Order: sequence, then C-alpha cells, then structure tokens
Amino acid sequence: ADFMTKPYVSLIKEVSSLAISSDPTAEVMLRINVNGHDEKEGASIKLKLDALVGLGKGVIDAASQEGFPGVVTTLIEGIRTGVEGSQAYVELKKPAGFEKELAKMMEQTVVTAKQTSDMNTFKQAMIGLHNYHDVNRGFPFKKHAQSEDAKSGLSWMVYILPYVEEAVLFNQFDLEQSFNQPKNAPLAQQEMVLSKPLNTGGRISWVRASNVPQAFRDITDGTSRTICLIQNRKESMSPWTQPTSVAPAEVLRQLRALKEGEVMLASLYDGSVQRFTSADVERVESMLEPGDGK
Repeated sequence: ADFMTKPYVSLIKEVSSLAISSDPTAEVMLRINVNGHDEKEGASIKLKLDALVGLGKGVIDAASQEGFPGVVTTLIEGIRTGVEGSQAYVELKKPAGFEKELAKMMEQTVVTAKQTSDMNTFKQAMIGLHNYHDVNRGFPFKKHAQSEDAKSGLSWMVYILPYVEEAVLFNQFDLEQSFNQPKNAPLAQQEMVLSKPLNTGGRISWVRASNVPQAFRDITDGTSRTICLIQNRKESMSPWTQPTSVAPAEVLRQLRALKEGEVMLASLYDGSVQRFTSADVERVESMLEPGDGK
C-alpha cells in the first residue's frame, strides 16, 4: 500500500460488518454504519472515517475553485461522523435549500449537454466545408452569395451534402435549377442534421462578410481568428435549401441581446467551435471580416 492508503489497511481486520441505508427524502439522506468487534475498534474506525471525510472535503474544496457543482460542496458540508459503542458511522444530512441547488445543477447539466450536441453539429458542418474545399479548391460561398443576391440558386448546405454523409440526398438535386423549382422544392422537406433547429435555439447560418472568401488563402486575418458559421437565433421560415446568410451587423445585434447565462455558438474557419457571450461583442466584431487586419 502507498502512504495514502496504508493507514486504512487495518480496517480490513477491524470491521466486522458494514450497513448502508439511503433515503433522499429523509432528513438524514445517507448513513453508513461500520461495526467493529469491540469499542476500541469502533473508536479506531471513527478516527479513520474522520480522516477520510477530511480528505474528501479537501478534494472538493480544491475542485470548487474550478467550477465544481455547488450542490456537491453543499452536500459535503452536511457530513458528520460519530461512534456508538463498537459502531462508527457517517451521516449525510440534507442541507438547507438542497432541492433548489439540485434543480439548478440539473438544469445546468441539461444546458451543457445540449450545447455539446450543438457544438458537434457545428464541427460536422466545418468538416463538410473543409472536405468540399479540398476537393473543389475553394468554398461554396461565392456561388451561395451570387444566388442569394439573385434570390435563386441553392444554399451552401446543398453543396456540402456529399461531404456530410448525405450523398443520396445530394444526388436528388438538380444543380442547374433553383431551390424553388419543381424538382428541388420538395427536397427542402427532407431535413438533415445541419438544417435542423439547434437544441439551444436558432439554426446554423453562414456569416456573409463584405468580402466573401473563395478559399483559405483569402482569410488573411487567420482561420483561427475569423468566424465562418454562427448560431442564428432570428426566426426564419426560409427552407434550408434557399441561399440565405446573416450579416455581421445582425450577428452583433443578436450577441448584445443575449441574456445572462446565454451563449452564441460559432465555428471558426479552422474548424474550431467557440462560445461567445454579450461580453464578447468587441472581440467578435474583429472576427467577422476575413481580411480587414483586425
């Protein structure tokens, strides 16, 4: 045994039985009874339990400095040890406001899970764009922008379908026809992962800068410092096959409107995904144009 566990090895001989009872609705939520063979062993076991609880509290205290869930810290504070004859015990009392703390933690956990899922969707979109770029030596954004201005054509999402495992759907499109033409219009009803509403609200939108980058070489500010796709929270009834985009000014407007705790997800041209809050307006503003030197 190493020096940390060696003091507890004797528990193997001292403990005659162990009983655990739990009732999350009771005042004492958890009790662990550790029986020794006599009162001397009971007292010795209690000292070891004190040390273990102290060690646990130290670990939690250190972790809480790094954003550890507050509800865990609250629970740890409710632990106490004792001894009754040959029986030592550890009790976990329900702390005041525990239900509220637990509900808050669960809500944060759900939000984090949704954000993680949405971030994976953004990453998938960027993988598709990168693979499209490798094959076609450029992005589909020039065609998208020209189509958007003409209120016709097809969106960038259509062009990257073969690169996000949607080749069957892609092959049903007539690339010579517009999104609203007879053959292409019904295909907008076939949602794929990139076109679905995000779990945390809004949809993925391409940020149309004043100078549309045709390829990586046009992003002179750096691919790790230029935003490509953002979480567009503005409601839109446009089909995903229609060429639409979000202007830098609209990105900043939505960013400023975020409430406390809300974030805007964004993919950079290097493929990374970041979270931005309303405090990041100035930083985001410098990341919307691919070659303005900011």
